[in-house]
Amino acid sequence: ELLMDAVAVEELRVQAKRERQAEFDSAQRRAGTLRVSGCAGAGLEMIACPHGYLVEQIDDVPGQADLRAGDVILGINGVRLAGLTADEMEVVFASNFADGADLQIGCHEEPLRHSAEDAAAAPCAAAPAPSDLT
Repeated sequence: ELLMDAVAVEELRVQAKRERQAEFDSAQRRAGTLRVSGCAGAGLEMIACPHGYLVEQIDDVPGQADLRAGDVILGINGVRLAGLTADEMEVVFASNFADGADLQIGCHEEPLRHSAEDAAAAPCAAAPAPSDLT
């Protein structure tokens, strides 16, 4: 009986944690639009991280009204970047790279965790960003 109560309490604790995380995740995400100029590209300097692309710098041209340094691009045109290798991320981003592409954006200061693997992932590490994006 005590064992069943302990299991029930643990299940409730885990469920409450998931609900809090889901609320946090949805509050920390926002939608945006990628700006791309013919000669300037997107004007972004980014590095791959476990959640997507960490934006390090944004050039004045074409400018990115919806992004700021420290943001993480979590997805593009509905394709999630989290969990992809740097090479896979580059392929997905490049294949969706266009002016007006829909972005899902999160904040690097409050990393978004979606699984035990994400929680154990290393912090963002330097990796080559797509070469044709700047």
